[in-house]
Amino acid sequence: MDPAISRCWNIRRISVFRAFAELLPELFARSALAMLRLPPIPRAVLPKEEYPLAVESGDRESLLVDWLNEVLYWFDGKRIAFRDFRVTQFRCGAGWKPAGGLSTRRLRRLPIGAQDAILPHSIEAVGMGEPRDPLRHRAA
Repeated sequence: MDPAISRCWNIRRISVFRAFAELLPELFARSALAMLRLPPIPRAVLPKEEYPLAVESGDRESLLVDWLNEVLYWFDGKRIAFRDFRVTQFRCGAGWKPAGGLSTRRLRRLPIGAQDAILPHSIEAVGMGEPRDPLRHRAA
């Protein structure tokens, strides 16, 4: 498992994951991958096709929830198994940032709510994967 993603299991069968990254766009991508691995799907998923994903929300926390919901919709509703994500645009309050440009350390120094009050937040990404095959992509 990726060292930036850790997983622990609650005694009440509630799955919890933690993802770590220096930059927010990378954190969003790793969070989505960690969520999709909660029922562990083998690495049999091939990055054959690219699927565009885009989400907009009013603040950072809502953006993360909406992003994970969008990824889950593609996985469960559209039956797409993802191998990886590439964030192409990430707007967090102050405007469009390059995918690798907004440090979580820098963001923590701002007053609470300062980024959220400026502009809506959004993420655009490309998910690499393929249509789910029940024989190849079942939980291990």
